[in-house]
Parts: sequence; structure tokens; C-alpha cells
Amino acid sequence: MQQRPRLLAASCRSALFAAALAAPIGACSSTRPDASYSDSARAAFDEAMEAFDDEDFLEAVKRLTTVKNKYAYSRWAALAELRIADAYYEQDKWIEAIDAYRTFAQSRPNHPDVPYALYRVGRSYYEQIPSDFFILPPVHERDPAATKDTLRALETFVDRYPENENAADARDRIRTCRRLLADQEMYVARFYLHQERPVSARGRLERVVAEYPDLEDRWAEAALLLVGVYADASVGLMAEARAMAQRLIRERPTTPEAQEARDLLARLPVPPTPPASASPGDGGPENVPPPAPASGG
Repeated sequence: MQQRPRLLAASCRSALFAAALAAPIGACSSTRPDASYSDSARAAFDEAMEAFDDEDFLEAVKRLTTVKNKYAYSRWAALAELRIADAYYEQDKWIEAIDAYRTFAQSRPNHPDVPYALYRVGRSYYEQIPSDFFILPPVHERDPAATKDTLRALETFVDRYPENENAADARDRIRTCRRLLADQEMYVARFYLHQERPVSARGRLERVVAEYPDLEDRWAEAALLLVGVYADASVGLMAEARAMAQRLIRERPTTPEAQEARDLLARLPVPPTPPASASPGDGGPENVPPPAPASGG
């Protein structure tokens, strides 16, 4: 985009040396705004960033929007889009920030700042997760929507850019989100158990065991509760209770839950061994030959 104005200006200078005509002079002067297009865009962007650095975000967004629209074919337009998203982020306008970062990533998929934009999408969701303020219920007792959104966004970022400089921070936040979601499942399961509804608790506990093996303490707690649920008369899964107790002992042998599982296992009734069925030809009752007829002597 920068070479064409320079080439045109060079041809104009040659024409001026050949003949001092008005037309060539007019042609040359018409290229000057194009020649300074990038410089003007850069100057407008720098002015916008002065407002940004002064934390005058309303003015910054206004000026950055001008750069984006007026200099749409310059590299500064893309940076203006990204800084607009940053301005929303700095003002805690999470919904606007998410929309701006996503629009940037979707409209400029090859831009080197796309990883940053996707990371910021996840961070914007993360900032919306309720805090454990002491006068409010714990996070795991409230709507987990923001936690799930954060998890999806950060996992997408890490999957696409595992070596990015922000990947380690994203992984830490992913683990935090997974723990919050596991806690939410455990909270609901305990509620059902307190209400003596083991059948309802079963699905929640099974989900923790299936989906959160990396959270060792949550996994062990869920597995132990599941042993009791399976053994409950209203559930009637005694074989599954024994199998889960054995798995807990095998996979988390040093945990307090494993010791409790050993005690439970000793008290669980052993299922009766089914009698071995006789095979044809093995002398079973159906193959016993009839008694020989009595002799007539």
C-alpha cells in the first residue's frame, strides 16, 4: 500500500523536469494525502493512546473509533480495534470487551495479536465469576454459567496456542474453574443426600468421578459417597458399591477416604456365588441314564 504513491510521485518529478506544466504539478499534489496516509493514521492512533494511557477511556474509544473508520486500510486500524477492546476491559465492561475481542479475532484471523484477543475473551469471562465475599453464598452455590463460559474460552485458547506466553496463566484459571464446577456438583449431591434422595445424588457423584480425576480430593470424596449410594437399599447396586470401594482403595490408597472404603468394604455383604451350571454330557440330572429294568428271574 505504501509503494504505489511513491512510484507515482517519482513519475511526477520526471515529468516536472521534462516540462514545467500545470497538469503534472496537479497530479503530483494530488498524491500527497495518499503519501501521508499511514503517517496521519499513526498520528491519530498516538493521540488516541495518550487518552488511553491517561485512563480517559471514553475519549480513547472515541478517537480509536475514528482511526478504525477513517484509516481502515492502515495497520493502525487493526490496533485501534484491539485497543478499543482493551478500553472496555479496563472499565470492567466485560460483555463489550468480549464482543470486541471476538470481532477482532474473527475479522483478522491472521493477525499476530489474535492469541492475545482470545486469551482476553477468557479473562473477561473469568472476571464475571462471583467472588467468595463473606456475606454472600459460596461460589459453588450460585449460577455456574460464567465459570462454564470461562472454561470453554480458556480451553479453546490453550488448545490453539499451547506455547503462548499466557498459556500458563490460562491453565491455572482452567483448574480453578474445574474445581468450582466439581464443588457445585458435590454441593448438589450433598443436598440430595441430606434430603434422603440417593437416586438423585447418584448422577452428580458419578459425574465428578468420571470428569474430574485430576482433582484428587474431590474425586476421592465423590467416590466414597458413591459407595454408600450404591449400597443404599433404594438404589440396590451392591456389586457396584464393592467395585467402587475397591477402585478407590486401588487408585487413592493413602487418602482418608480409602481407609473408610476399606472399613465399608469389610461390612458390605458379599454377593452369593451363583451355582455352577451343569453342562450337557457332564453327568448332570438331565443326562442321568434311566434305571435299568428289573430282570425277570
